[in-house]
Amino acid sequence: MPDPIPVPLPTGVDTNPTGTAIQTAARALAGAAFSGFCHDGDVYYVGFTSDVSVFLAQLQSQFPGVELHGYTTPRGADELEAVSVAIEARMLTADPSGQILYAVPNETTGVVDVGVLDPSSALAQRVAVQYGDLVRIIKDEPLEPLTRPPLC
Repeated sequence: MPDPIPVPLPTGVDTNPTGTAIQTAARALAGAAFSGFCHDGDVYYVGFTSDVSVFLAQLQSQFPGVELHGYTTPRGADELEAVSVAIEARMLTADPSGQILYAVPNETTGVVDVGVLDPSSALAQRVAVQYGDLVRIIKDEPLEPLTRPPLC
């Protein structure tokens, strides 16, 4: 018998309400200095561009008993998101060949990871020159579409 097909959660279901609350509070406290959030089980990591110890102490007072760690990145999440959106817009207009595969903010490193078919292509080089150290060009391959195995 084939493995059951996982059922996706309904849209809007928060599977980590503690994490959502921490991320929301960090953005409210730090504003543009908020740079990222991730967690590993019950351990939460929150990034800031400055004053990590100050923001982390404020968060810890709001979430006693939760293990929080801070880290520093060179850029805030809002700046990375703006660059990602700009590159994605370029993908739709200036890249009909599909050389740029994605542009994803990497909040841990403080850059936008840009996946391309050929890092030496003129388009990849223009993105690298235009955005400089805001981006990291990564050679990647397009994803293959998922196919559903036969049920029997």
